[in-house]
Amino acid sequence: MAFKDIAKLAGYEGELTNVVLSHAPCPDCVSANGKSLTYSGWEESQWGLPGSDGRICGSSCHCVLVPNEALPDLPAIGEKVKLRGDEDTDIRKVVEIGPNEQAIKDLMDTWNSLTDGRKLPPEIYKMPFDKIMAYLKKRIAELRVED
Repeated sequence: MAFKDIAKLAGYEGELTNVVLSHAPCPDCVSANGKSLTYSGWEESQWGLPGSDGRICGSSCHCVLVPNEALPDLPAIGEKVKLRGDEDTDIRKVVEIGPNEQAIKDLMDTWNSLTDGRKLPPEIYKMPFDKIMAYLKKRIAELRVED
């Protein structure tokens, strides 16, 4: 939610809870998370409004202010979703392209250069991975003979 969107809550007189939506929030957002204040209370608080210069993250803020009365309808809001590289997750931090994948990428690049970007043969999407390379090599050789 952009700062301009949060500013639309200016007339709201009820309590608003700060909810962090970022997987890597700044320290200000971490300490403000779950706290409830009125809009003017957030403006005057040590944290300021989400997205304002009052927070370390400034305009890169991914927090929202949610009216407390709406929280029961949003039970999962603020739950941290595990992302690539997070602790306690089995999702690898970096996905490496192995030699086989790189070889297929190179063949696809060759296909694109020989066909002026014509789509790859649709049948490759139904093939087992180990058959794609041989198939593309054969098709590329045929294209080169045609030229």
